[in-house]
Amino acid sequence: MVTLDSSLAALKIALTQSAATGSVNQNSNRASSTQASTAGSSVVTDAVRLSQAATNTLNNQRYLSTAYKAQSMLQTADKAASSMTTRLEDLRKLAVQATNDSLSDSERALLSAEFQGKRTSLLNMTQSARWNGTRLFDGSAGTQRNGTFSFQVGSGSSGQLDVSLPNLRLDSVRMSGLREVQGSYATGLSELQTIDTSAANLANKSAVLSVGDISLSSGDLGASASVSALISGLTSDANYADAPFTITDDGSNTLVVTWNDSGVVSSTAELQLTASEQTVSSTRSTTGLSEDDLPAVAEQQFIALSDTNLATATSVVITDSSESENSYGISFEAGTATISSLVEAFNTNYADSMPFTLSAESDGIRLNWNATGEQSGTASIVVSSYDSTDDSYSTAVFDASQSVVGATAGTKEIQNFALSDSDIQGQTITLTANGTTLSSGQMASDASLSDFLTALQSDSNYASAGFELSLESVDGTTGSLMLSWTSVAAVDDLASLSILDTTTPSTLSASQIQAGSDTNTSDGTTEVQRIAVSSSKIAGKNVQIRFGDFAMFSGQLGSDTSLQQMVDSFTANANYDLAPFTLSQDTPGYLNVTWKTYGPVSQLAILDVQPANPMRSLLKNGNINSQEAASSMTASIDIVLQTLADTRNTIGIAGVQLTAAVEKLALSTQSINRSLTGSNSNSYAKNIASLLRSQMSENSLQAAWAQASLSSSEVANTLA
Repeated sequence: MVTLDSSLAALKIALTQSAATGSVNQNSNRASSTQASTAGSSVVTDAVRLSQAATNTLNNQRYLSTAYKAQSMLQTADKAASSMTTRLEDLRKLAVQATNDSLSDSERALLSAEFQGKRTSLLNMTQSARWNGTRLFDGSAGTQRNGTFSFQVGSGSSGQLDVSLPNLRLDSVRMSGLREVQGSYATGLSELQTIDTSAANLANKSAVLSVGDISLSSGDLGASASVSALISGLTSDANYADAPFTITDDGSNTLVVTWNDSGVVSSTAELQLTASEQTVSSTRSTTGLSEDDLPAVAEQQFIALSDTNLATATSVVITDSSESENSYGISFEAGTATISSLVEAFNTNYADSMPFTLSAESDGIRLNWNATGEQSGTASIVVSSYDSTDDSYSTAVFDASQSVVGATAGTKEIQNFALSDSDIQGQTITLTANGTTLSSGQMASDASLSDFLTALQSDSNYASAGFELSLESVDGTTGSLMLSWTSVAAVDDLASLSILDTTTPSTLSASQIQAGSDTNTSDGTTEVQRIAVSSSKIAGKNVQIRFGDFAMFSGQLGSDTSLQQMVDSFTANANYDLAPFTLSQDTPGYLNVTWKTYGPVSQLAILDVQPANPMRSLLKNGNINSQEAASSMTASIDIVLQTLADTRNTIGIAGVQLTAAVEKLALSTQSINRSLTGSNSNSYAKNIASLLRSQMSENSLQAAWAQASLSSSEVANTLA
């Protein structure tokens, strides 16, 4: 971190820097005077060439100045990472020694004391590692304070050097228990559980209420969803009749779950909200577009589809989109559906009820209507797929295009959508029109309709869409998105917008209320606390459970670890028998902590899930007081060592890129000098080259001075 070890060396640098600065000013004056004398000559081309040479030289000076700053930062960061690596290796040696079960209590205490001292010094290093007043390893580096330094060491985007440094000061994710009591309660009292939905956005969501083994689904709540609509949807579920509770609204955006029987309830109600995809159709706004009756032929429609679209399909539904909106569905085992098998299944199972037959083609499915004439709408295929990674289903819609139309050409069609800012904010929107698809990507939470228009026009398919997009504003926040076709040919279908809220599904947990019951545990009952945790949160992590002075590590968990496997890791710990509680996992999504003794417990148990770079959190909370704790600490240190190794590799790659950039600048300078050789500007060229060399010298000294001028406290922390 510090490359000069004495204030005397720093003083020498300051004196040399002053001399170098004078040299820069002197060369700059020479260059200016030489250029002025040349400008007065009759050789205009030499003057132009000199002017361009001066501009290029000044640009090279600026890039070199930035390059030396980058070099200074890389040297400082690598020095700090090297020092932290050395200290971590010392800590790992102590942790490995502490895994020896033959150590006496006094020997283990000495190792622990030495470990604590070195750990304090290491944590100080992570805080004091700075460059140019900025901390390097706390995630705040760079002008954007996102942990990334950006240096412009050449022209254009290829001349930008980005260096990302890890955040080594992350704390662990803490999960506290929910307290409930098992044992005797006053009889004759029914439990209530309430779910506050005041902060939840119900619009265009589907809700699922889960209580133990009972699950109620509301279906799509629509754009104007309310708690009343939520309750209406949940109580319409067929399973509601058998539920041991009723659902009501207390009038303050709170869902109330009231049990039919008296006594305590072991399960906590949870309401999960998932975004539903919304489809909005456009309207035709052009007058004079004539649509004659189709000739007496059966209509055909075509749906573009491939086997790839069906690779993970579990069910496929075809709707004819007529006024009757008939639908036909087939279920598959995931991975077995193809276009051929799909066509065969529908034609076999719905031969007597479908108004059309299907035929498979190389790039999709064709629908051949049985009756003649024009259809009132276009068909679509809905493909549902199962994603085993997060246990969820996704839906894809494939709309048909009409291959027989009767519209008379001669007018240009316009279609439009009535929208507001709130309709598109935070949403991912897809516009489909006549086989062209434009995507907006996810819009910002404060996006406007103008932003939405720009996003659609930026899609690569827009240039060949066959229509132009424009926005007709009504009052600044509402307006009409207009599609104006460039061709006079008739447009087959209405355009549609697919609007999907891509925010993460949210889960609201109920708070338990014992209506009037006495929850005093002094009557011989034991306390149980439950900690909500998902397997995705603990995968690949080292988890610690703490209660008061007692702490126990799970060890490094696998990437596909379940909650039960986490419990097994805890129960296999040698310290588990010393814990004041037992651990179990008999409720999905919860870790149960059951105390061994009767009576109330003074505080909540805490589950610490460590981050990917556990420098601060693991080393702050962990210890080597036992063989098990030392083994867990060794695994934790290995994670941090790998992170620092990756960091030093990143710094090394950046150094190679920086060297290449400086060599490129040197070649550019040589090119400038050669372009001036043989003209009346030789003296000016020499002065420019001298100026550049002086500037390089000055920046090199500035970089060294920045490192030599660190505060005494930072030096002490580094050398500790």
